[in-house]
Amino acid sequence: MVGHAAREDPSAFGDEFKCHILLLRGDNCAIEARQNLLNHALERSGPHSLDSLAAWHNHAVARYYRSLDAYDPEGIFIADGTYLFVPDNPRYEDSDVLTFDKHNHPVSKKEIAQLPEHKKRQLHTERCYRKVDLLHTTRDKDIYLYVATKVMNGRASETPQLGPLVDGFVKALGKGVMKVLIHDRGFIDGAIVTRNKLIHGVDAVFPLKKNMDCWAEAWSLAEFSDDPWVEVAPPATADTDWPVVRPQYIQRRKEKRQATLRKKSEQATREGTATKQKPRLLKTAIKAVKDLRIWDACEVPIHVAVMRDLYEDGRESRWVLATTMDFDEPIELRQYYQLRPTIEERIRQTKCFWDLAKFRSTKFSLIVNQLVFVLMAYTLVQIFLLKTGRKDLAAHTRERLFEELFSQDDRMALYCDGRVAFLPPLDYQEIILSLEEHARR
Repeated sequence: MVGHAAREDPSAFGDEFKCHILLLRGDNCAIEARQNLLNHALERSGPHSLDSLAAWHNHAVARYYRSLDAYDPEGIFIADGTYLFVPDNPRYEDSDVLTFDKHNHPVSKKEIAQLPEHKKRQLHTERCYRKVDLLHTTRDKDIYLYVATKVMNGRASETPQLGPLVDGFVKALGKGVMKVLIHDRGFIDGAIVTRNKLIHGVDAVFPLKKNMDCWAEAWSLAEFSDDPWVEVAPPATADTDWPVVRPQYIQRRKEKRQATLRKKSEQATREGTATKQKPRLLKTAIKAVKDLRIWDACEVPIHVAVMRDLYEDGRESRWVLATTMDFDEPIELRQYYQLRPTIEERIRQTKCFWDLAKFRSTKFSLIVNQLVFVLMAYTLVQIFLLKTGRKDLAAHTRERLFEELFSQDDRMALYCDGRVAFLPPLDYQEIILSLEEHARR
């Protein structure tokens, strides 16, 4: 059994961490070595190793990141959940089978009954687990640290998991490290918002649901308020800077893809299932409404930014961002929430490029083990980039990241007076051409 020392000492679970460093190699030998080490560690740890491992990661490892000065003083954290699909094998312990739409959002039986036939054909069933993460980032989005995670059955609710994750993090690091917690509608819970604000000093930023009394009250007060609406232009989309000359195989691949998309679009039009193109967003009008106390489950005042998105076809979309912080300008709240898609992209990267969801065992303990150590390996690489001044690589995929860090280019070795330098060919040529004539001879 893993005891108290393992939860406090970041060097505990040494074999497991060693085998996940092998993960960075990504070859078959590394994978086999990692799996052998994991099996050996779990046999040695006993039945309580799962809870101990999660506690170790969410507490001792989070403290270890602070010893590396990895936390930004502004204290911005993001919470989000995701589904982890596995093969339809009932031997996957504590997994469940759910129905999803084409965007991989779960669909209930009641919702399925109300769908038209062409949308029912787009549904699919998946065996899955569910995961909730706490991610630390900055306004500049130049570092991404996974500081806590919870893995559970795919049918379990993500809402009750947020409170214990925040409680554990604050208990491990104390107040003041986490200052702002951003999350979506799935985590809305008045009791958790109250506890985080009053006990931990953590302000929440989240969108309100339209069926909440707070949403209706905020809009009523905004409509009758004499305060002016603040108009904000939509964020500019960066144009793709295509090279003037592209390889023929890339050009052929692009043309083939465009032809396939046109064919699918024509077929959808004939069948009447074509998706309407979303109109362009022209501007957003924002107004602040302060000190709402209509939410019975929340014992602290709520301040909101009421927003109206105006599109080129005349359509209007209304939504409300809520927070427990007393902001000066409503645009500040919008800027905070624009950071939330950051964790969605991190989830996509860890799934697609960091071996997060390619499980090699059906044991739930091994699945949790792999998730914990992959997230830790990802986070340690992020801290390495921060410490070495390579924050520009923080958002790159693993393959691209290692190409930049471990360049495979040719090197020229120059020897002089017992010293040696390894230089790229172009640097070597520049040195030679810049030498004086007698030195080049």
